[in-house]
Amino acid sequence: MLQESDTIIDVFNDCSATAPCVGTNDDYCGSKSMVSFQSTSSQTYLFFVTSWSSSTAGITFTLTVQTGMAQATFNLRSRHPAESKLNYDTCYYSKSVELPSSWSGTTQDSVSITTGTCRPTGTVRSGAPRIPHMRTNWVSPRHTGKWFTFYNDVAQFVNVSTCQSDTTIATGIEVYTSCSMTSCVTWGTATGGACGNRTSIMFAAAPATTYHVFVYGASSQGWIHVEFLTQSGAAHSECTNAVPITSLPFSYLGETETAVHDTDVCLNNQNKQGMWFKFTGTGYKTIAHTCDQETDYDTLIEVLDGCHVTDRNPCIASNDDYNDGEINCARLSRVQTETSLGETYFLYVTGFGASAGVFMLDVFDGAPFPRYRS
Repeated sequence: MLQESDTIIDVFNDCSATAPCVGTNDDYCGSKSMVSFQSTSSQTYLFFVTSWSSSTAGITFTLTVQTGMAQATFNLRSRHPAESKLNYDTCYYSKSVELPSSWSGTTQDSVSITTGTCRPTGTVRSGAPRIPHMRTNWVSPRHTGKWFTFYNDVAQFVNVSTCQSDTTIATGIEVYTSCSMTSCVTWGTATGGACGNRTSIMFAAAPATTYHVFVYGASSQGWIHVEFLTQSGAAHSECTNAVPITSLPFSYLGETETAVHDTDVCLNNQNKQGMWFKFTGTGYKTIAHTCDQETDYDTLIEVLDGCHVTDRNPCIASNDDYNDGEINCARLSRVQTETSLGETYFLYVTGFGASAGVFMLDVFDGAPFPRYRS
């Protein structure tokens, strides 16, 4: 689309009033528009070209439709295609990564692009994950960042994180299964806790599937450090193999769906799926909670001063559904306990009944409890 007018392109697969929007774009490069989508063989597509204006005078434009990888020749703000490929600032020219791996670099050399459908249409309910929705007649936001691609060969949980200390800007992350950007898997911004305004997301990756990840500056540009990791609750589902908490505050995005069963000693002594953590007491109060929008199931938290023993119950504190009248975590959990300097403590994150899923664990030392982030 080459013209001076400020245009918008919408793509549909039929003319009905309820036809879903296959793709949309406002300002891909300056005021000009470009949209890419995964087409289906023998399917008819319709392109609606309009202007970003309340004027009814009409516009003059040239519409170019290309297939395959022909868009590699598109002149993106006078940037040569080879430069776009080097900078990883478009989905088709993304950086290929392995699992696990990491990448560090700046977003300041990237082109601002319009992203896809990874935004919810309404308020996210308490304790629910961010669920992608398709919207019609909605203009996607413009962001500047880097694209990454990886192939996932087996069913597993994948964690993408910019929570490393050398990430200097507030970040957002979006995950797609195609470069059409109408195939949102999940997204996240400003995880909070020890992660602050940086972002960590987790999703259940399907086997034999290619994923496209867009990591961007939420409000400014700068240095990002991105880690691509696989997560398994099974690796830390025994007390003797607990995840070490080496410093506070601490945030951890984990899952219990793949965890093996261990004994819930604090509440009802049942075998449940869960993950273990351990930390050293500082002599002050320690607070741990799962009251975060990333947590997607009914959790329990237990604090113990040792692994399972036969002569005593090591349970110190536990909580199912936290609500003290001021802070209401609904189905999520929060515990606090006084600690002794140098003593080792264990945290067990599990679920109510047979509940299991993804959780965000935040642990603070003597700090005010942060209000629930809805």
